[in-house]
Amino acid sequence: MATPPQTTPASAVWHTGPLPKIDMRFPGSDISAMAFLGAMAPDVTTFQRRLFHQKISGGRQHNPQTATEHEKQWAPLLHCNRSGDVLLAFLELTANIPSPALRSQALAFALGYLSHIAADIALNPYINTLAGAYTINDVPGIFTPLGLHFYVELCLDEYLAGTYFRRPLYRWLQQPWREYIEPAAAGCLMPRTLSAQVLDLLSDALEVTYGLTQELRYHYKQSFLAGLRSLRRYLAGQGIFQVLTFNVLTRKRENDPIIASIAGEHPEPGSLNVEQVIAYAIRLSEHLCRRAIGYYVALRNTSATASERNQQRTALCEDLRNWNLRTGYTVEVSFDQEITLRLLHNWIHFARLWEDEMASVGQGFGLNH
Repeated sequence: MATPPQTTPASAVWHTGPLPKIDMRFPGSDISAMAFLGAMAPDVTTFQRRLFHQKISGGRQHNPQTATEHEKQWAPLLHCNRSGDVLLAFLELTANIPSPALRSQALAFALGYLSHIAADIALNPYINTLAGAYTINDVPGIFTPLGLHFYVELCLDEYLAGTYFRRPLYRWLQQPWREYIEPAAAGCLMPRTLSAQVLDLLSDALEVTYGLTQELRYHYKQSFLAGLRSLRRYLAGQGIFQVLTFNVLTRKRENDPIIASIAGEHPEPGSLNVEQVIAYAIRLSEHLCRRAIGYYVALRNTSATASERNQQRTALCEDLRNWNLRTGYTVEVSFDQEITLRLLHNWIHFARLWEDEMASVGQGFGLNH
């Protein structure tokens, strides 16, 4: 593979050595911003004002296949229908780009997108189980209309922000989170920038995966941009999102059973805690990123044989699959004399990534709640 010019950090391509380290405590270069934007990408359209209420009030149970073309909600589609195929198409489109700078930005976006897939399938089974262990009566009254699942996610996000980013998730003034996706996010809103071209690639990947008409492709792109504008306000704690910030910061935290459970204040013997699940999510993200980089390198390597490329593609697809990002399951099909369908859980498929816990997970390890 011919190494692209590396005149700036923005044009470096991660094809060998360790995965790039992104300092989660402070925004980095435009490359890290693009990776963070990729990590948000499957959810961006849900931040459109007309959809945000549905997002936080249990709307995740909506079946995207029941929507008409013009009513189709993109986030449920990306999470529940061919989730891995979208990333695969995006990666293959990226490998064919002549511009090293655009390839570098697109690869950063792809790795961020992969981290979203990994985080969702790793953490959502934990979140779903935790939410199932409580009732709406355990949620502070001001958050009752938003739903139990949303409140559990909010508490987990607060824990992650404080533990890993060393920042509170919400604060009264100058929330820093928008800076993590800038300048990549701002670039998406301006035609012909590298960021806008990455969004075009994502739209192309959806068109290839779902057979979108040009009208639907345009609709997706406009929905993404509308959601991105709203997301930037959300991350900065501006506009209508100030109400959410006020409610979060003024709620009573003492004796909150969900906060206590996530913090591990009352651990149960033989149960997984949130730190173990997060550690698994990180290892899974690294694993999927290495698989993707291996396939990308094979695509870019002009001396690689078709067999070598196919080998790398097969290795990626074996793990990327088409997981349901809401549940962590996928459907496995076998054709031994008769067609057999079975549900496969990612915790079982990737049991080797649990390290010390893998044996217990394979035996149906419980969750701490």
